[in-house]
Amino acid sequence: MRAKDCTEARRFLELARQARSRSARLHALYAETLILGCEERFEEQAQRLIELLRALVPAETAFGELRASATAQLAHLARERAIPGAIAEIDRQLSGAAWAADFAPKLCETHCDVGWAKALAGDYFNAGRHLKQASAVAGSVAWKVVAACDRAALARSLGEHRWSRVELDEAELLASEVSWEAASREECIGLLMLAELFSRLDTARSAAYLTRYRELSTPASRARSDLHREAVTTQSIGSVEIALGNKGRGLALLREACKTFERLGYDFRAACCLMSEFEVTGNADLLPIVKERLRNYGQSWLAAQLRASSNGSG
Repeated sequence: MRAKDCTEARRFLELARQARSRSARLHALYAETLILGCEERFEEQAQRLIELLRALVPAETAFGELRASATAQLAHLARERAIPGAIAEIDRQLSGAAWAADFAPKLCETHCDVGWAKALAGDYFNAGRHLKQASAVAGSVAWKVVAACDRAALARSLGEHRWSRVELDEAELLASEVSWEAASREECIGLLMLAELFSRLDTARSAAYLTRYRELSTPASRARSDLHREAVTTQSIGSVEIALGNKGRGLALLREACKTFERLGYDFRAACCLMSEFEVTGNADLLPIVKERLRNYGQSWLAAQLRASSNGSG
């Protein structure tokens, strides 16, 4: 979160605390979650979000924007950290009243994030269900590209290469229909996802998508980004650079992203960076570090890859 947003959240919190209505209390609690996120107190933020969402009735529509924002933020945290009770609360909110059309991007992101959270817990069936639903609720074709890329990435992670290619072909077809110049930076991440997915299949297409993404990633748009998004972008570009033969540059980017993920406590992301580095360098000293990062993700595909790599290196 940007400093300006934190300042506004603190100002709103003071105003909300002066009121006594239920609405004011709920919005004050939401403002607290924004401040906790700004301070990188993510465990506390997640618990406050769960508290807030439990105070909302999924069937009521009066707090639709609050419900959508809080659910999307909790889903993001559940994807990045192992948070007890988060997935159950997200499921409760998604099964309640339908979200208004204005919240389609948040709903799409929520389904993508909770889908990955379930995949990390080994629930691949429901992971795929959520990633498919993300496409159904996407508010734009660009978001459908992102959702299809997520499905392709999950299939590839599980070793389902035919399924992955089907989803990738759909993503590429959808991407051809998008006016990327008019897309938001969040939507443009679909181009980078395509670059990464094609990096192991067709380096020329991968390089073309990376170039297109870079053309649209202006200094102004980067300035509006947050630390997490920048690290995810850096990780993806690092992986593509390695596939394109720029190993030194790619490894430097992976290490840079890994440091950010470790600072944020995003253990699975950090483990992915370390495993990618191991695949390039063969440095077995990285494996115990990966194992520690995966202590809460024993059912994930990466944990299975780690066990196979550890056996092979021994």
